[in-house]
Amino acid sequence: MANKVLLEVITPEKLFYKGEVEMVIVTTLDGEEGFMAKHTWACKLLGDGKLRIKEPGQSEFKIAKIHGGFADIKDTFVIFTDYAKWIEE
Repeated sequence: MANKVLLEVITPEKLFYKGEVEMVIVTTLDGEEGFMAKHTWACKLLGDGKLRIKEPGQSEFKIAKIHGGFADIKDTFVIFTDYAKWIEE
């Protein structure tokens, strides 16, 4: 069983996502980076691109489009972004 970590994705308008995840992949200014539970603490600037969320027990990633912001990776993960929208919407 994979480790889980709490992820929050926050935009200026709302809390876009909150839940336990196995992995999150974001588009940083240097390219795509993935983070899992117990990752070394980090703070990454985000570019425009995709946010991929792997929820426990799911085989597919949930995918959202994001614009800028930063990811604060600690004991919990918080992503602050200017805009987020699910791809399927």
